[in-house]
Amino acid sequence: MVVAAAEQICYDRENPESARLLAVHGAEVILVPNACGVGKQLLDQFATRAVENGVDMVMANHVGFGMNGNSPAYDFAGRAVHEPVEGAEGLFFARLDIPALREYRSSSLGQGLRNFSSRPGLCNLQQSPAFNGNTGALSRFNVPL
Repeated sequence: MVVAAAEQICYDRENPESARLLAVHGAEVILVPNACGVGKQLLDQFATRAVENGVDMVMANHVGFGMNGNSPAYDFAGRAVHEPVEGAEGLFFARLDIPALREYRSSSLGQGLRNFSSRPGLCNLQQSPAFNGNTGALSRFNVPL
């Protein structure tokens, strides 16, 4: 089975728009390498990103140097597929139910959460003047790879 995965850096999870952009563009699973102390507030935030975007979210967090592990995996309904364990170092596995995710996304609720037709400017960076070719404020990032 092919799964559409995307990646965020740890700071991206602080902003709902970054997860929304990835989900709107087809991401089914969002992977987040992380490097900070992870407590209840950040775990709740992470589960919320899964629910509000209809995606599975997986975080890998460092242990040591002020970072405490707590690497979770949440499904699209915010259920913990892998419970975070404070201070745990190792390789952890989580079984993601991609067929259930796809069924949810095709339901009326899943479609409703991902419908942006009533907000056409939302999550479309190309409409932003900041990304306007060689003249926008962010034009220095328009560099071919």
